[in-house]
Amino acid sequence: MNLQLLLFTWLFLLISSFYARDAKTQGRVIGDILDPYQQNTDLLYNSQAQKQIAGSPFETEWAIGTFIDTENNLSPRQWLRYNAFNDELYCKNDKGQESIVPKEKVQSFSFTNPITKKEEKYVKIMLSGKTRTGATYLKLWYASNKVKLWEKVRKIVEKAPSVSTNSAGYGTIGNENDKFVNNNLILIEFANQPLQFVEKKPKKFAEMFGEKALQIEEFMKKEKIKLRDNPEEYVKVLRYYDSLR
Repeated sequence: MNLQLLLFTWLFLLISSFYARDAKTQGRVIGDILDPYQQNTDLLYNSQAQKQIAGSPFETEWAIGTFIDTENNLSPRQWLRYNAFNDELYCKNDKGQESIVPKEKVQSFSFTNPITKKEEKYVKIMLSGKTRTGATYLKLWYASNKVKLWEKVRKIVEKAPSVSTNSAGYGTIGNENDKFVNNNLILIEFANQPLQFVEKKPKKFAEMFGEKALQIEEFMKKEKIKLRDNPEEYVKVLRYYDSLR
């Protein structure tokens, strides 16, 4: 009887620790996407304050695109751009007046990137956790019945060097201003599983594919796949994964 109780207790603790790790991982994903650095919230919707920062909070400048609302209505083609700092979609009318498209009314949006000339699609994803819930836009790189690849395109503010003193005791200030820098995240979503950060080391990434891990690892070696932060390299792997039976 004592042996059975001991075995039951061990199994309970093992399963509990597994779900605790999973919940912690999901909490980290949600937190990193929705509020990565808890930066000054006064900047989020203060366009004048944002102008004092070097660089641009936008992923691209104005591009022709459309958005689909929550009732599946397709908008007319219009000027759009995505603010990757405050995670909002902006539109501009014929008079040049710009405004934020309310996130609660958007299901997805797409536009032709004026630099790459490629069509880009963003989908609003609702993330839920024990302590916070929120919606965010994720860029869709690849989608099949088995797996999806997402990218959280975002800008953060890199602070200028702080005031320091030299050996003589005089203060010196850095020449650079605060500036917007890219700080994107790549995520993977297997069928019937939650979003996960991709692993950047080939072996670890291959292990995410379970029983197909060895085939995935061999494919990456053969094709000399360089993962790092390049979504296009991950897409090559996912296409191969979808070809496997």
